Amino acid sequence: MWMSLFGLVVLQIRSADISGILDRLIKWNISILDFCYIDDITIHITVSKSDSYRLQDVLQKCGCEIQIVRHKGIHWKIKALLRRPVLTIGVLIYLLFVLVGPGRVFFVEVEGNVTVPQRLIIEAAQSSGIHFGANRREVRSEQVKNALLEKIPSLQWAGVNTKGCVAVISVRERQETKMEEDKAPSSIVASQDAIVRQITVLKGTQLCTVGQAVKAGDLLVSGYKDYGISIKLTGAEAAIFGETERKLEAVAPSCGLIRGDTGSVQRKYSLIIGKKQINFFKDSGIYDTTCVKMYKKTYLMLPGGFTLPVALVTQEIIHCETTVGQKEDFSYMEEACRTYLQSIMTDGTILQENTDLSVSDDICRFSAIYSCHEQIGLTKDEELINRNE
Repeated sequence: MWMSLFGLVVLQIRSADISGILDRLIKWNISILDFCYIDDITIHITVSKSDSYRLQDVLQKCGCEIQIVRHKGIHWKIKALLRRPVLTIGVLIYLLFVLVGPGRVFFVEVEGNVTVPQRLIIEAAQSSGIHFGANRREVRSEQVKNALLEKIPSLQWAGVNTKGCVAVISVRERQETKMEEDKAPSSIVASQDAIVRQITVLKGTQLCTVGQAVKAGDLLVSGYKDYGISIKLTGAEAAIFGETERKLEAVAPSCGLIRGDTGSVQRKYSLIIGKKQINFFKDSGIYDTTCVKMYKKTYLMLPGGFTLPVALVTQEIIHCETTVGQKEDFSYMEEACRTYLQSIMTDGTILQENTDLSVSDDICRFSAIYSCHEQIGLTKDEELINRNE
């Protein structure tokens, strides 16, 4: 048994004096583990790997014909396996999964969610111990439930079960009941000067009409509702759109660094493992304004939804010619004003615009007047007065 661990070799020996060869083997203290008589001049013997090397050298010098028939034992099987690296790696990975896999979590499944994104649930579960390679014995269902309910208020219940190397997170979302809540008494006033174009009142008393010109702060819908024998104070609800006029101005330097034609493109790669970044380039990676840098970071993800802390970073450095001079394209200023205007409007569109651009030696001044159709209703809480005081 122990000899097979170090390897056995089956040798074929051809000689006119077979008996003399066997006597020499005994004299040389060669251990013959197996013997097979083939014919008068041929025998097969099984010896250890170390003895086979000695026999081949000595017997060939004696004029015998010797050759290897086959190899036997665990040593040669392992050696043959190492000559096939892909198969060897596959066997090692298989053994790793067989020995370690059943006790670890490698995949995560989420069931029961309807509106809550699966990714949000997995991220919340990671903070409670369900991560790639986590020990199944250390996963606590109560701990996971508390973490999920704390970080995701829209969940009513949560639990986790492990099946092999898969962790199944079961959740139940809260059923929101459509109950009308009593709102604080309020009215709706105009947020800015406008001409009213559209009115939709759900609650409250309408005090304006279509086509009416209003100023900022004017009362449009009152929270007081007259029922004849009584007056009720409620929270006004309405959608009021009007035609407004807004003025914007942007200022920027008229001279600067102008990029010309692009030249060569250089790509550099780096690897992020955890918090450490490994660069596969030798320079510092710092370039002047004649270069444009673009980054792309790709993280390694598993089918279970885990994002491994391993990412490949690709940098593209585009070299281009630059000159200092008068800028010709100022369209970015107009786009910036339009973007800003859309961000400050609650709900609306731009109907018409009147722009003006003036360029001097130092600065460029862009001004615009916009006609907009937007929501002008602004909720204002009513102040309750206690007349008994």
